[in-house]
Amino acid sequence: PMQTGILMVHLLYKNQDPYLRQKVFHMISKDSINFNRIIAIWQSLVNTHEVFRTAFYWQDLKKPVQFVIENASLSYQFYDLSTLSSRLQSVKIENILTADS
Repeated sequence: PMQTGILMVHLLYKNQDPYLRQKVFHMISKDSINFNRIIAIWQSLVNTHEVFRTAFYWQDLKKPVQFVIENASLSYQFYDLSTLSSRLQSVKIENILTADS
């Protein structure tokens, strides 16, 4: 029942889903960041915790069905905004987050 309620809230409030969390990480220097290590750590979390691999089927069904994806690959994107002004960085980040929600 709780998961069904979460799904209903998501469908009703697509652009302001209280359960959707997005995070932006600001890196000081891309030269000192091991991106492969960051990806591996996040993938390890996905592999370990079912909550990161849970989805719903609901379209064309009488009742939503929740399921866990056995093997899920992490989806990620890195953006280098260092050449943009602070204002343009903020605009670009807002656009990315809006498109992803």
